[in-house]
Amino acid sequence: MSKNNKEKVKVFVFTGSQVSGIVAHLETGKDDKNNTEGYYKGYTWDLFQKMKKLKYLKNYEFDITFSEFGFTNYGQIIDEIEEGKYDFAIGQFISSIEREKKINFTSPTLIDSNAIFHLKEEGTEKISRSFQKGWEAVGQQILLIIIIGIVIGFILFLGNPNRQKTHENLKTKGQFFFRSILTGIASVFGEMGFVSEQATPNIKGLFISFITMLAAFLFLLIIQAQLAAALTADSVKGQITKYTLGDKLILAHNGYTVAKKIEDDGALVKFLSNKTNKELMELYLKNSKKYAGVALSYCDGFPFTKIYPDMTVSLGFGNELSGMPVNKKNIKLLEDLDRSIATLRNTRELQDLCKKYFGDVEDVPTCSLR
Repeated sequence: MSKNNKEKVKVFVFTGSQVSGIVAHLETGKDDKNNTEGYYKGYTWDLFQKMKKLKYLKNYEFDITFSEFGFTNYGQIIDEIEEGKYDFAIGQFISSIEREKKINFTSPTLIDSNAIFHLKEEGTEKISRSFQKGWEAVGQQILLIIIIGIVIGFILFLGNPNRQKTHENLKTKGQFFFRSILTGIASVFGEMGFVSEQATPNIKGLFISFITMLAAFLFLLIIQAQLAAALTADSVKGQITKYTLGDKLILAHNGYTVAKKIEDDGALVKFLSNKTNKELMELYLKNSKKYAGVALSYCDGFPFTKIYPDMTVSLGFGNELSGMPVNKKNIKLLEDLDRSIATLRNTRELQDLCKKYFGDVEDVPTCSLR
């Protein structure tokens, strides 16, 4: 207990660049109380300030330790909370089974998405990749339908030989044979007119023409469906998926849970120590041919999409609940923090604060807590 009969609580606060809306960043000017000295802003810091004003935290005195600028080793702070160096931390920690063995988590304060931030593709690169994907999807089938077209040509040649009479310029059987092969191949690529226009006007000619056009139509339909599916899947929002990770390295912070989960999905990740989010981004942008992108949570990386217009984000690697880590021995503190968070969620102050920093983006559940 402190001299004013308040329970003293040791708090660690992540700080960094204003680029990151999550961690506390130092600003100059006047704060809400008209103080002219530097003051902190940021989603988790602002949330903590709102929580402190509620009755549940009135009996605590917070002894705050601010991190070094750009510090990102969340795993280290989890260990230090477990050891009792701090009672809890202000930052956006993703919950995991391994972490929950060491510490308790407050109620969620954010739903974050595991993401890869990377440059948008240039037009020529996109065309080249689309062609590659299309060939991978239907290349073998195209070779197959050419063979089928040749077979149809044989059927036309052998099954409806009187077709030669409709071609005044086909003087020999050899010429008629090659014309039949060309007609068969053309039919499987959608040119049905060659089959119907030169058919002999009898039951046999009608039957062969109908079977030929039906087979060609069905094969063409299948190929178009497969090609459309491949190109649609390749052009969805977020160009990197679990199935298109490739063999280029993705940059990430050492000890960063998001990156470990993306690595579990099959990504090749290069973990770096003592780098800020901005430094990782700059390293990627200088070596975009070497690296595929940067693994960050959606909220950590979102501000960079505004700074760099050519930057985009690939989602689809899962969503994570984030909260504040609390020492397992301090159950009363955990309960009071949870009550504070619940109050702010019920009054929608938490959601409004979230949207202030991260917007209300479609398909991203970041601020959807109820």
